[in-house]
Amino acid sequence: MAGILHQNFALLVAEVEQEQARGGVRADADPALAALAITALNIFFFQSWSILERFEEFRHFASAEECAGAAFDTLFKGLLQQ
Repeated sequence: MAGILHQNFALLVAEVEQEQARGGVRADADPALAALAITALNIFFFQSWSILERFEEFRHFASAEECAGAAFDTLFKGLLQQ
């Protein structure tokens, strides 16, 4: 199990590194931490949506896909004003 997780994690790290080389990801971002944040959000969302969808704070989303898209948008764009 750990081997498969690491293999997929390494692929995601490589994708982040490639995007850094293309200029799509900040040069000072740590690819492993970015991959960890993406993986953690994905796992938490997958495991928790059936509960989260009952929260008032998430009721404005029409679907799990819409909420996931907004969550990843927040992750990728960040919270801080530019």
